[in-house]
Parts: sequence; structure tokens; C-alpha cells
Amino acid sequence: MNWTNTLFVIGCFIGCVLVVWSCWRAIKGSREPDTNSGIYYFGNKAPGATVQSTVTNTRGPTEGLVAEYRATFSQDQLEVFRHMAKAHHANQFAEAAALVDKLLPVITDHNSEGYLNLLLIKLDCFLKQNHIEKAECICLEYIQENVSQEQKVKMLDGAASYILYHSLSAFSKQAERFARMGLELAPEKLTLKGTLGGTLVEQGNFAEGELLLHDCLHGSKALHDKAISSFYLGIVKMRNGDARGGKRLIKRAMEMYPEAWLVAKGTALLKG
Repeated sequence: MNWTNTLFVIGCFIGCVLVVWSCWRAIKGSREPDTNSGIYYFGNKAPGATVQSTVTNTRGPTEGLVAEYRATFSQDQLEVFRHMAKAHHANQFAEAAALVDKLLPVITDHNSEGYLNLLLIKLDCFLKQNHIEKAECICLEYIQENVSQEQKVKMLDGAASYILYHSLSAFSKQAERFARMGLELAPEKLTLKGTLGGTLVEQGNFAEGELLLHDCLHGSKALHDKAISSFYLGIVKMRNGDARGGKRLIKRAMEMYPEAWLVAKGTALLKG
């Protein structure tokens, strides 16, 4: 091989290395949350997001939501948003809710993800303070607005799911009501069937809950739907005397979808 060919091969090798390195950097960057943006969100059940117990950026907000807030809020308003998130993390829920109220009027499009996200944060603050009536008002007032059916369903499912996932048994009836209202709007929405099914199981209504959970488990392609349905079907089995079968389903759900609330709840059940 002459020097010309050798240099050509070396050049090609270096070029390939640079391309691979660039691609790796791009992929790595796309997977890393925007931890310096100050943008937090209350995720609804959707691919890549779950209802969180707090305003969080552990997964990172969706790119669209970050873009919406940055485009809508001034620097001063973004600073209010950051203070709101810090207050929420510090369990200062009354302050966090008051700061949300300062931001809501800025977003005129009530159909937007940003507006709905802020409402869910406020709802979360009220639930943390056991103000269920105020939380109900947020849901009921929003679904009366001229917004899309999809956004109404997200609101209702978000409220019901939060109560369900965090075992707020005092609000179980409200969670059931929210889920049923969502199904009235979208009768074939499988994730809502899973939410209602889990809520009914928590209240001891295994017969109706089991049917809904089976519909969700076998009909939905979403991982979180399958995992959560399996989890609550496992509880049904355990309550009906099949401890082995129930624990198997709960373990599978925990492995499939290791969210903190599900793992904590499942670990407690498996020890029982």
C-alpha cells in the first residue's frame, strides 16, 4: 500500500471516529434533562411521563412545554416560576399556589399544555393541603371551559391518578368521580379505564375494577397502562386469596414500570 492510500485510509478512519463521536454527543444531549432551565412540570400520564407527587424535573419537561414557557413568560415571570417550584419542593404549598395564580393569567390559550400544567400544579398544592373542595373546583371549572376534549380528559385523569397513586384514601370517592367523568367524555379511553379500575380496587370494589383493568391491560399499548393494570390486578388476586399469583403480578409491574410510588406501594404489599 503506498503512502497516498495509507493517508486516505487514516483520513477515513478519523472521519468515522468524528462522526460517531458527534452522534453520541447528540444522543446523549437529547436524553439529558434540562436541569438548568428552571422549567419544571407536573406530568400527566403520557408516553415518557407520569403523574408526579411534586413539581419535578427528574425526567425533564417535554421540549414543547419548555419552549412554551420560555416563549410566553418574561424573565421576571420565569423567575416567579422558579420560586414556585422551589416553594413546592419545600412543601410550602400555599405559597406555591399563590405563585401559580400570578402566572396563569399570562397564558391566554387555555388549551395549551402550559396552562393545563399550571392548573395541575395548583391542584396538587390543594390536595397536599387536604383542600379537596378547591381541587374539585379546578377540575370542574376547567372542563366547563371552551377547551378540547383531550385537555379535559387530561385534567380529570391527572386529578384521579394523583389521588390513586398516593393512596389518599380520604379522597377516593372524588378520584372515582373524576375518572368516571373522564370516561363519560371519552368512553373508550383505556388509560382512564385503568385509572378507574385501580380506584375501585382501592375501595374494595373488585368485580367492576377487575373488568376495567383487564380492558386496559389487554387493550392499551402503553407501558404504564399495562404495568399499573397488572399491579392492581395483582392486588385483586391477593385479596381473593391467591397470594402467589398476586405477588407475581405485582413484581412484574414493578419491574416493568419502576416508578417510585409503585415500587414503594408494591414493596409494602409484598412484605405483607
